[in-house]
Amino acid sequence: MGLHNDLLAVDKNNSYREDIKNVYFKIEGVFIDTNKNRVRIPVRGYLSEYARHNQGLGIFKRVFYAPIDYFKNVKCTTDDLTKRAYKFIKTMPEFENSKNATAKYKGKIDITTKVVEQHDEELKSIIKKFQN
Repeated sequence: MGLHNDLLAVDKNNSYREDIKNVYFKIEGVFIDTNKNRVRIPVRGYLSEYARHNQGLGIFKRVFYAPIDYFKNVKCTTDDLTKRAYKFIKTMPEFENSKNATAKYKGKIDITTKVVEQHDEELKSIIKKFQN
């Protein structure tokens, strides 16, 4: 699950200062803080869903805080808490025109465990050359 929305150049959280169309936004977790009576909802935006699944850099990062009462009567399950969190962030001005991205990602995955391990070995080799 995620959201698709435009990230405008004038958005204070857009460091690229360019209008970026159809950004893929993903909630990174739902954290209940009973001491402060609020729920922390970190959101990351990616150039595309492909970028998210292939370790692309995020182009948007922001934390939203919902009143704990907004989650009243919500089952304490991953799906229910996440769905409610998406409902909350869609009330924020940044996401008022967003569209749900509910289809499971079926695109290409270029960054596999094997590729990551290969990159780690290459990095270790480069570091070793500088140490000698």
